[in-house]
Amino acid sequence: MTGQEIGEKLSAPGVYNSIYGLGSNKEYDVSKLIPKVKIPKFVADYIDYCKRDIPHSPSRIGVGSAMQPEYMCDCMPDEIERWLTDNDREVNIKHEELFARAWLYGYQMEE
Repeated sequence: MTGQEIGEKLSAPGVYNSIYGLGSNKEYDVSKLIPKVKIPKFVADYIDYCKRDIPHSPSRIGVGSAMQPEYMCDCMPDEIERWLTDNDREVNIKHEELFARAWLYGYQMEE
């Protein structure tokens, strides 16, 4: 995506071009402009497990299925289910958003 396209998507081409120094024709990896979230190691391990490539397998586990306790089968560890569902509503929503952002844009593990 070019700097100009990023500005247009964010509805402020001049502002973003000047603030971030985005050139009008230069290509950018937008995911690098988004900060990585911090998640626990067990969540990172589960994301890596779901996104792994398996030779001769039709597909990997998608983010939607990976977050559904109903999908669990044997692949969703209990601690992931608890992390996503066993909290108050606000914390569950925060964890779902962290999970999705980590899946899409990368993550750092909490220490």
